[in-house]
Amino acid sequence: MGTGSSLVPNGDSDDDLAEDELGEELGVLKNIPVECSAPQRKSVSLTNPLRSVGSFGKKKSSSSKGKIITKSSSLRSALSFDFDSEVDKLRKEYEFFRFSKQDEVTELQVAKQKLQSENRRLRGELKVLQATCLKLRNEREIGLEAEEQALQRALAFEKERDKVQRQFKLYRETKEKEIQEHLQSRRELEKKIQHMLNVHGLDVANTDGDLMGEGNNVTNDWWMSSLGSEQSLEELSQASILHGPDYSQAIMERDGAFTTVSRDDWNAALLQPSSANIQKPLESPVIRIYMSAPKEMAKEMKTFKEIYLEKLESMCEDNGYFVVLIHLEESGETLSEEEFSELLHLRQDQIKKCKVFLAFLGRKSNKFTYDEFQHGHLANPEKNYAIFCFKKPKKDSSFLVDDETINMTEGIKKEVRKSKNLKLFDNFENAEEGAQLAYVEISRYLKKIMDVSDGNNTMRDTDKWVDPYGFHSLDEQEQLEALKAAAYCPYDMDFTKYFSELNVHLSSTGLLFPMLVMGTEGSGKSHLLAKWINLQQTSMPGRLMLYHFVGTSSSSSACPILMLRRLTLKLMRYMTASNNLPSDPVNLEEEFLRCLEKVSSKVQGGVTIVIDSADRLQDLNSHMQWLLDPLPVGTRVILSVNSNTCPQAWKLWPTLNIQSIIFTESKKADIIAAFCKKSVQDLVSKAVLDCSSDAVRNPRFLYLLASEINSCRKNSTEFIEQKLAKCLSMKDNLELLRHILEMTSQNSTDTSEKLKQILQHIALSRNGLTESEIFSLVPMGWTEWLQLLTLLQDKHIVTTRVGLIVLENQQIHDAISVFYRLDEDATETRAVQQRLISFYNSKIRKCRVTHRLIDEMPWLLQQTSQKEKLKDCLLDMNVFTRFFERGRVCELVQYWKYIGEEQSHLGKLYLGVINNMEGVSEDPSASVAELFVAVGLFLKCLGLLSQAAPPLHKALEIRETVLDPDHPLVAHSLHHLAELYAHWGNFSAAEAFYKQAIENTQNIYGLEHHSLVKDLEGLSLLYKKNEKYSLAEVHHKRAMSIRRKTGAMAENQNLKQKMLQVEELVLGPASSEVAKSLNELGVLLYLQNNHEAAQSFLQRALDMREEVLGKDHPDVAQSLHNLAALHNDLKMGEKAEPLYERALEIRMKTLPPHHASLASTVKHLAVLYRKLGKYAKAEPLYRQALEAREKVLGENHPSVGTALNNLAVVLCLQNKQSEALPLYERALRIYEERLGTNHPRVAEALVNLAKLYYDQGLHETAVRFYKQASDIQNRESHLSPRTRPNSVGAFDSTCKRPSSFCRPDAMSVG
Repeated sequence: MGTGSSLVPNGDSDDDLAEDELGEELGVLKNIPVECSAPQRKSVSLTNPLRSVGSFGKKKSSSSKGKIITKSSSLRSALSFDFDSEVDKLRKEYEFFRFSKQDEVTELQVAKQKLQSENRRLRGELKVLQATCLKLRNEREIGLEAEEQALQRALAFEKERDKVQRQFKLYRETKEKEIQEHLQSRRELEKKIQHMLNVHGLDVANTDGDLMGEGNNVTNDWWMSSLGSEQSLEELSQASILHGPDYSQAIMERDGAFTTVSRDDWNAALLQPSSANIQKPLESPVIRIYMSAPKEMAKEMKTFKEIYLEKLESMCEDNGYFVVLIHLEESGETLSEEEFSELLHLRQDQIKKCKVFLAFLGRKSNKFTYDEFQHGHLANPEKNYAIFCFKKPKKDSSFLVDDETINMTEGIKKEVRKSKNLKLFDNFENAEEGAQLAYVEISRYLKKIMDVSDGNNTMRDTDKWVDPYGFHSLDEQEQLEALKAAAYCPYDMDFTKYFSELNVHLSSTGLLFPMLVMGTEGSGKSHLLAKWINLQQTSMPGRLMLYHFVGTSSSSSACPILMLRRLTLKLMRYMTASNNLPSDPVNLEEEFLRCLEKVSSKVQGGVTIVIDSADRLQDLNSHMQWLLDPLPVGTRVILSVNSNTCPQAWKLWPTLNIQSIIFTESKKADIIAAFCKKSVQDLVSKAVLDCSSDAVRNPRFLYLLASEINSCRKNSTEFIEQKLAKCLSMKDNLELLRHILEMTSQNSTDTSEKLKQILQHIALSRNGLTESEIFSLVPMGWTEWLQLLTLLQDKHIVTTRVGLIVLENQQIHDAISVFYRLDEDATETRAVQQRLISFYNSKIRKCRVTHRLIDEMPWLLQQTSQKEKLKDCLLDMNVFTRFFERGRVCELVQYWKYIGEEQSHLGKLYLGVINNMEGVSEDPSASVAELFVAVGLFLKCLGLLSQAAPPLHKALEIRETVLDPDHPLVAHSLHHLAELYAHWGNFSAAEAFYKQAIENTQNIYGLEHHSLVKDLEGLSLLYKKNEKYSLAEVHHKRAMSIRRKTGAMAENQNLKQKMLQVEELVLGPASSEVAKSLNELGVLLYLQNNHEAAQSFLQRALDMREEVLGKDHPDVAQSLHNLAALHNDLKMGEKAEPLYERALEIRMKTLPPHHASLASTVKHLAVLYRKLGKYAKAEPLYRQALEAREKVLGENHPSVGTALNNLAVVLCLQNKQSEALPLYERALRIYEERLGTNHPRVAEALVNLAKLYYDQGLHETAVRFYKQASDIQNRESHLSPRTRPNSVGAFDSTCKRPSSFCRPDAMSVG
């Protein structure tokens, strides 16, 4: 918990508190009268008396001699005497005044001299600065001239470079055309030669070798000499690495309105591959839920599985996830200690793999319940998302009060109720209620993980088919996991010499054939390529690395169409503009080569394509012919193939042969130590070294051998030696795998039939099966399945890829086919395939069509030659839309080609299905419009533009009728039609639809929304093709402007998304960390003056902390304090008061007396009381603050003076001036001693004292203190006018204090 703090609002009254340097309050400063007149003197008339006084001292006249002095002359003498004394007094005052003014004049002269000397110094510095400024101005002018000259040279260079590039492009096109002609002639000659050889019966392979040379020794292409010494694009690219982008292509080819790209854009494009090469593996798509439920909860568990599990599976599969519910059954048999330990370890291992821990508990538990609760939540509350459902106990006399099981259950429940970060449903009534509560909470959590909104009925604002060619995350994750699996090996094989040969091929210039990495099955080809790919991505980030790992020959990864589609999509990421991805396989191959040529010419290091196990790709002769043609300059292709299955045409290419392991003593020890467990290393090492079979030189053979020996439960030397002898007698990997399958089946007598069914279903599927699919096809218990799965994984027969249980490699697939006679026993094979078809067909009937179904069902129907059923499957609109949504249009076209349907008839078939749907003609809905859009875009992909227009128009008509005319989906329909007519060449219609789409989008989102960019750029390109360049430039500039602005808003948008994510966390398990995040976000929002949102987050943080930590926790006090500070700042003191009071109460109980957070709450509550006029409540708090400061800081600290001042102010407000006077005086002494007699704080203390004396009627004393304060302030103003605190201004009612959020202690975020 950080420093507690509060918000204190701006003061509106005259008695606001000032602050010292340490952030403390100075106290209240009062206004007092500033005019003070001297005592009035009596006015004396000096006219007549002066004339009488003027006769004093004169000679008496003769007429007055001898006369008696009358009484009036005595009066004049007396008056004269009084006047003289007054004159003397005035003279003395004048002299005193004169001397004082002379002193002031002297002081002013001294100050004048100082100012003159300072003026001379400043004049000298000014002259130096003027000279420096003149020098810099001259240098700047020289620099500008140099810059202008450099720009002129650069312009001339760019013009010359563009000229050279144009000339080279023409030269390259000419040479490539010549190469194509030569290749065509070569093919014709080869056909003739082959025909002649066949006629004469000669050896074709040897003749080819004589004609073309040995494939392993080919280092340069046969056509290299035809290019002479001309520099290639690859050499230009290498030059750009050495000399910068000026030597490479600086003008990118764009399909947009303008072709010139700035240098910054070019540099950004060059750097693009560096971040894309190294990809972070995606999160596993499997969401595992562990259910803990004793036998007493069997009804709740059954209800949850039967009613709600299917809903969860459907929701997850719709979003590309798999949900697995794990429940290990309770055995009724008595278990030995070893069996109990094994089952307990199995439960613990499964709980570790789960994301959700679900527990049902009634009155009784079982022997595993406590351990499940401990590992599922209690031991680590932060690990899993935990849901506990406790059933309300029923009163039953049959239960004993002292039953040990009941007592243990109650103890478990008490621990759970005291825990945090969980969701608890306590005392549910029946099984249906408990299962429903668990389902609602789990579905909410899964939606949060999958980023799915709760509003199922809410209409989408974006089209479902905006990007039907987009990148599917599961396809990419499959390759990432394949790369990771291939790169892993317990033994670090030395591939340095192979790496160097691959690097030489990569750095070679000119046009090159693909390079083959050839070896036997299991020799380490995949491991070599995976390690080399990782090395290249780290050491050469400027080169674009594309890779594809082929699984089994029947998997979707072995489909060359899907591979080319995936690689083309990755290449399109490096192109500023690109066409839609073609659906026809032939056009797809052409688009792939076009993208490859463009990207390889733009990327500095070129493009490298690595295909592992390329010989397993299906239909190589049809879809991989592009490898035989010259590749684009800067492109390198590396293929790994099996030496026994490599196509004949590929054997002429440069080849890197992977040699078998040559054992030495040190290498033998390292390999055995890496593969085998320690107890059998010596036995295995001796047996392998003595074996003369070539099979032991194969890394996979050794790996399988070690796995089989490690799985032996008998550790006797004799048994292991027999096992080794039997395994080493196998001549190759396939025989060893068959032996392992045989031994596994014999050792699992109870489960051998289920093991057989599992392996058969996995082998006959296309991409493997999920765990839930295996459970549906092969019924069994979870304990039995997990034991089988662990056994198969330990023997490296199966593994997990993207949530699917698959065979680890092709050899295992072949071994299972041979062992279980899948190729020979057609009846059993057909029965297994039919079970798979029936399983997926049941999902179609339930409208649960997922990406798994479209991967498996059509492929199975094709394998079993059921064309009619395949046609019915493809005509199902759920299947069709799922194909289209995932971007598998090219695969869909292949299936229709297999059936024998013409592409031109497909539109009619799908439109007929839509029209025959119930209720379409009477009351079409928005979902029907989506189907029309999908069919229209599908026909557009096929190039059937005339057939695509009617369904798109129909979709627009339905959306305008059903939805609002300004709905975003209407704008999307307009955009689709505009693109269609633009491709069709109908420019007037396309222009009209683009304009209408722009107008519609502006009405919805405004003039600068990013949704306008695609329509503006499309309209710009349309105008350019129609030679309306001025209009094209206007729309292009507007699109670029919107794109820049939306890019600048990205950071704020990310902040909003983080805010929403934190907000959604409240729906999940409450925890102290989540509450802390909510509190911090509330403080952040307050600092941004977003008070409404800040209040919401602070209130949620308070509620969560009260729920998780209890109502008397210090963190609860922090939330109360922050919420009170927010109300206080909003001038809602009545709401802030009880919050401050409760925070103070908690902190006084839980914190030390002098804690900083406690002092903060005391101070802010005291200020609030004073603001509200509750001076009697404020006084003890101010006294408490004074006492705390005296004990912590000492009695003479300036902050203690501030506390004294504050307390004195409150006392004065209660008319207790006599009690306030000593506090003011003490504060004044502290300021004078610690800060100096001329410090502004001293002046403020004098002002407060003057006010107090004035209120008591002691005006002269008040004036004296005020004059002293004024002198200090004037002196401070004279010495440092810019830094002097405005202490006098503190009495001005117009002077406002800073807002409280600027204070460091205004709000705590700890």
